Amino acid sequence: MFEQLLKFLFLIMGYQFFINPLVDAVPLSNSALYKDSDPIVQMNIADFKSTIMATSNAWLIEFYSSWCGHCIDFAPAFIQLANDVKGWGKVIKVGAVDCAKDENIPLCRDFEIMGYPTLKFFPAFTDATQLGIARTGGKKVEAIRFSMIDFIEQQFMEKKAPPHWPLLGPLQNETLDDLWSHYNNNEIILVFEAVNNSSYWSREAIMDAHQYAPYYPPIRRVNMTRQDLITKYNVQSLPAFVFLERSGKSEVYQVQPDREYMKKIMRKFFDSENEGAFVIPKSTLTTRKPHVVHEDVKAAKDQVYMADLEGALLYAFGHEVSIHKLIAGKELTALKKLIDVLDRYFPGRAGMKETIHTLGRNLDNYKKQIRGEEFAELWHNALNGRETHQEWVGCRGSRPNFRGYPCGLWTTFHTLTVSYALKHPDNTEVDPTLVLQAMKGFIKYFFGCAHCSNHFIDMAEDELNPIESVKSTRQAVLWLWAAHNKVNLISNVTN
Repeated sequence: MFEQLLKFLFLIMGYQFFINPLVDAVPLSNSALYKDSDPIVQMNIADFKSTIMATSNAWLIEFYSSWCGHCIDFAPAFIQLANDVKGWGKVIKVGAVDCAKDENIPLCRDFEIMGYPTLKFFPAFTDATQLGIARTGGKKVEAIRFSMIDFIEQQFMEKKAPPHWPLLGPLQNETLDDLWSHYNNNEIILVFEAVNNSSYWSREAIMDAHQYAPYYPPIRRVNMTRQDLITKYNVQSLPAFVFLERSGKSEVYQVQPDREYMKKIMRKFFDSENEGAFVIPKSTLTTRKPHVVHEDVKAAKDQVYMADLEGALLYAFGHEVSIHKLIAGKELTALKKLIDVLDRYFPGRAGMKETIHTLGRNLDNYKKQIRGEEFAELWHNALNGRETHQEWVGCRGSRPNFRGYPCGLWTTFHTLTVSYALKHPDNTEVDPTLVLQAMKGFIKYFFGCAHCSNHFIDMAEDELNPIESVKSTRQAVLWLWAAHNKVNLISNVTN
């Protein structure tokens, strides 16, 4: 039977299947996406809580997986963001946690990280009961920077902002005497603008300048409701920049509503060699350099290796499933369905097949729900001392965080559709979509790359060619290859 599977794999998939690879392998463990030189505080389970809790600054934390393609694509933007706002550290800092690392599974589970990348805000003086506030919206640098401003202002509205944070809201009823009594500086900058909170440039200017407090004068916003100040300083057009001195002197400048322009205009008042000077940061846009794929890796990609299949299962159950805080309802049903399919059709070595069978048998004892920690223990016990770290061979990429797990998972499901088709070639009394439905359930509820998951579910439910349209086990093999080709096409266009 196994020889038939090899032949079928070769004919249908165009692959050769190797149990004992003869080429060099690379570890399953992934390298972090960020370097120590990046202005991103990299944390793990040992120091996460001690780093972010009870601090007077807020945090924006990215929970990512170093194998996730969208995390890899997002990394340059996150580095650019961190460089862009590194001067905001007195108010909010940027950090990251790699959920792909074994030791971080409990941490990411506790903070209910269900997809990658996930961005969460943590307010100042965060305590152990807070799970963070998930950020939604686009992943462009400007959009995230604006959401940081919104989060800071929300902290003021909820009266949670520490007293040293700069006030981002416009002047309300404060008089000039109120301002001079509030600040110890001998200068204050007023930024007059036509709108209230629909623009961000003036608030970003406040954040940019605050890194040099108390050397740099505080900046306060003024909108059109303060006609008394507009008249007092003879502001003819908006936006405008008024430099006030405690002595009563003032200068008015017409400005452009742009963050970079504000940096330049404010720099006029400080010598760049003096302490507290406002320095215009250099561009920090990070670009990805091309990497050469070694010839032995290219050769390995034309073959299917048992190491890749087993590696995918080790990561799927050891990370993707175990990281969930609670598995219940449809999630538990989908998990049991996948394990059942693997138990019956995974053409693996005896050790892994025994592990899968034991896992499924023990999971049957949980009828309604199972906690992530409990599942992790079931998986650990089912492995029974077997190696928990496999090495990628055919799925090795030019970097440790390229290909790897996603490649191994695709290969595993391709192999399962072929194995199922071999066992049920005549399609009698079987559901030809069994493997595809099991794959769909796992991808929907457990695959960490949220964008990838949503895209696959869209394909699976496409009214022109849904999974339900598959009428034979052989057609299931071809449906999955067509879906995979579509994913590759989109990935190539994106890259």
